[in-house]
Amino acid sequence: MLGLLRRSPAFLLPLLGLCNCSSEDEFTADVAGVYSVGITNEANTCPFDNWVVGKETPGIGLTITQDGQNVHGTLDGLSGAFFALAFGSANFDGTIKGNSLTLNNYGTRSQMMGNCSFTYNATVQGTQTGDSIAGTITYSAATNNNPDCDAVKCSASQKFSGSRPPK
Repeated sequence: MLGLLRRSPAFLLPLLGLCNCSSEDEFTADVAGVYSVGITNEANTCPFDNWVVGKETPGIGLTITQDGQNVHGTLDGLSGAFFALAFGSANFDGTIKGNSLTLNNYGTRSQMMGNCSFTYNATVQGTQTGDSIAGTITYSAATNNNPDCDAVKCSASQKFSGSRPPK
């Protein structure tokens, strides 16, 4: 009998099912879809024109594709065009672990202020629940650390929430 068990690991399968071993890290939500998102401006220390704390902007299109834990987001329509003009691209890349989503847009549109060279980056931190997403977008400057950059060392944030059609 022992010789049979050594040659056939199939006897372990029922035992493995009994342990019910799992981890939240192993779960990956399905976040892919076409979302309609609303944003609300929060604190801002950046020199962004027309930023009003509390101002809400609804109906922003966001398309998210997913390959396992890797996600890619693209802002659609006029919002995407404006974002691409300001940041160099309307595309975000990141990951989803469990239902926690992180997307980054590392700005490619270089700007100058005196001897300071900088871009703006955007980081999205959110969660996905069912067909909804919500969280915070944080904007910050990435500089060449020249003393002239003190004026652009800043951050701004927005709350966001949105939904996709039911899957």
